[in-house]
Amino acid sequence: MKIILARPEYSKVYGKFSFGKKLTSGESPPLGLCYIASVLELEGHEVRIIDGQAEHKSVEKVVQDVLDFEPDILGITATTPMINDAAKITELVKKEEKEIKTVVGGPHVTALPIETLETFPHIDIGVLGEGERTISLVTSAIMDNHPLSNVEGIVWRHGGKVVYNPAGPMIRDLDTLPFPARHLCNPSYYRSTSAHGEVGIFTTMESSRGCPFQCSFCYPIFGKTVRFRSAENIVDEMESVRKQFDTKIIGFIDDTMTVNRKRMREFCDEVIRRGLQKELEWGCTTRVDVIDGEMLKKMKKAGCVRINYGIESGNAGILKTILKGVTLEQAKKAIALTNMIGIETVAYFILGHPYETRETIRDTIDFARKLKADVAEFSIMTPFPGTELWKMIEQKRGGIKLLSKNWSEFGHYGHAVISVDNISSNDLLNYQKLAFKEYYLRPSYIISQLSKCLRRPRKTIGMMGSVLAFMKTQV
Repeated sequence: MKIILARPEYSKVYGKFSFGKKLTSGESPPLGLCYIASVLELEGHEVRIIDGQAEHKSVEKVVQDVLDFEPDILGITATTPMINDAAKITELVKKEEKEIKTVVGGPHVTALPIETLETFPHIDIGVLGEGERTISLVTSAIMDNHPLSNVEGIVWRHGGKVVYNPAGPMIRDLDTLPFPARHLCNPSYYRSTSAHGEVGIFTTMESSRGCPFQCSFCYPIFGKTVRFRSAENIVDEMESVRKQFDTKIIGFIDDTMTVNRKRMREFCDEVIRRGLQKELEWGCTTRVDVIDGEMLKKMKKAGCVRINYGIESGNAGILKTILKGVTLEQAKKAIALTNMIGIETVAYFILGHPYETRETIRDTIDFARKLKADVAEFSIMTPFPGTELWKMIEQKRGGIKLLSKNWSEFGHYGHAVISVDNISSNDLLNYQKLAFKEYYLRPSYIISQLSKCLRRPRKTIGMMGSVLAFMKTQV
């Protein structure tokens, strides 16, 4: 069968911050679609990926590409702020070719499966959660004209009604998955600036799936049980992307990469054993309570150059309210240790938590300033369907009021779809600008970053990009 997998353009989700995200983080390949594509290719299907984001393609252009390819199946991935565009693509495709089966996957349809298909009548099938095994079964059923009633983990249409098939078990052994089909994406679209200021081919990887923690604002699409790839399997993929695409920078997208310290040590040892730390830089995301000095030293030796920490708030009471499970002291220690060892630090904060006040927002801004992270990001709380936060709003707890259900506005930057007690949506936007301004325009911050640039001259490129990105947000 001929299958197209598409990702709509999503830079508008970041508003004015999209410029900064591109300069500081680079463009990320559609890793989930690449995993799906690799499974389908192994089964003999002809697959094409359209990355509306990296290829700068409008909804209409994506639709035209789909129609030109004449696929049997169109699969689209969509987060909540992308679901309207995904649905529009299915509508326009169906208008011209009714026989094309439209399949949508991702967090939004997983959280609101029945509502999504009832709202968007041109989506034929929704894939829930982990998609590799499910899309294989869906494709086989369509190809053989078999009913979808036996396919676990989908929502679909039958006799004018929306039918929900509960999900089956997750994939237990992630090593059995083929490496993502990155060859279906042009590697030149995905470039980023390294910690040393060099621009190189960038890709993302995942070394695990699932998150055991309870943060109220997060939707665990891969479940609460963490499943790990073996160290050998991860490093095999790293070697593959280095040789095949001349990749120089890797970003691991695990929710909490260092949650299993033994596995993390094994991974770092395997990278060092093969000498890949001389050819590749990599970064990851983790929590401040699952690292230590010994681990950080090992990670640096293995080529880790950047760690993103989700700190969320500078107020101890708010951290307890959102079930973060960390302390301010742990955050201070983690950033200080990481800085001392020589790994760049990124600190993520959110403004607009349940029970947030102007004083607690001020605490967050002040705390961020004291941390001395290389990069700080301040997003506005967005209550995504399926999260504990969404339930709190429905139950009128926490003082948060939902102001819009226009899914396209559900981004963390440039939009605020909530108010919190006496803090309006405009107030939150103003606090976000204030936080960025106070963080990046401090003389001490500017001096410290200039000092790093003098030690690593090429890093000036990255720093200037950050400055330009910040200035763009203040317009």
